[in-house]
Amino acid sequence: MLVIIAAIFILQNSKEVTVDFLFAEVTAPLIFALLLAAVLGLLIGLLIGRTGRLRKLDD
Repeated sequence: MLVIIAAIFILQNSKEVTVDFLFAEVTAPLIFALLLAAVLGLLIGLLIGRTGRLRKLDD
């Protein structure tokens, strides 16, 4: 369900935006910036979840 809501939100935001990250500045459609943020958040969440499970197995 959350994926569907995120997809709808991302698809409705297609304006061009400037994204500043560290020393890089990129102009791209907002849809790509939101999609990248969602994917990175998912990956970070999965990595944090795995390290928590690994710690429980070690105990």
